[in-house]
Amino acid sequence: MGSSPHALLLPYPAQGHVVPLMALAHCLVDRGFKVTFVNTEFNHARLVAALADMEQAASGRIQLVSVPDGLDPEDSGARSNIGKLTAGLLKAIPPCLEELIRRSGDAGDQISCVIADQGMAWALEVAKKMGVRAAAFWPASAAVLATMLSIPELIKRGVIDANGLPMAEGVFDLGPGVLPMNTAYLGWNHLGDRTTQPMLFNYIFNNARATAAADFLLCNSFQELEAPVFAFAPSIMPIGPVRAGHRPGKLTGLKMVADESGIITREEISCKLQELLGDVVEVKKRAMALMEAAHRSATNGGSSFQNLTRFVAAMKE
Repeated sequence: MGSSPHALLLPYPAQGHVVPLMALAHCLVDRGFKVTFVNTEFNHARLVAALADMEQAASGRIQLVSVPDGLDPEDSGARSNIGKLTAGLLKAIPPCLEELIRRSGDAGDQISCVIADQGMAWALEVAKKMGVRAAAFWPASAAVLATMLSIPELIKRGVIDANGLPMAEGVFDLGPGVLPMNTAYLGWNHLGDRTTQPMLFNYIFNNARATAAADFLLCNSFQELEAPVFAFAPSIMPIGPVRAGHRPGKLTGLKMVADESGIITREEISCKLQELLGDVVEVKKRAMALMEAAHRSATNGGSSFQNLTRFVAAMKE
């Protein structure tokens, strides 16, 4: 393969998924990749506006491409309905993805690998169908990913039923050394409503099975943070935390509540800060330790750095 492999990246269309995958796109560009970043048309317009200062996109190394999400443009509330959004994605994107890969090859700029958000793991099967190497990327904790991949075992053990609902209230152990989890907080039971929950659980379950098609299963975590999880699920490769630096316009805040006159009082500010900081010294101590561990992992010689280097080398073969 040439010196500039071409990766197609496909995030699930939600902020907690798009931003980490864009950070990974920057990491790949820094390592000699050309990247095609595929978003839904709705998110594409927002991303282009937010990243107007993105030097790497301007230089042509990151190409921003849009595809339809399968939803009615006139239905303003559809994209906030995770059930409708998920159904639309499954219907609209697979043929568009095939066409993108085909056109790339016809233009002499062949896609060499597809990196799909694990929440879009069905795209891995499209990549394999087109003869392209495939990797899945999970933007959150490895424990959540390992739980989703363990759905068949959780059903077999009687932790959940065939619809993902808890068989009983309480905690369960995912694997040796992994912190116990409470059945009340399984993520797939907190998405959508009672009507969409079965469909969303099946979507997550099917994505977990589709992940088997991945040549690599990447995770935005690091070895030292979740060592027992990676021992339990060795197929998960930690490469995090991936980050592309501060982005202008990023919203942060403490969710202040104004009084009857619309004024945020000193007392409200003090209360929110106290909730946030708690024991300031202990919070700072733990935060610094975590930041230092993450930095060591992601920099030259660290565990995530080495894993990302190994992944990049494999994609360049």
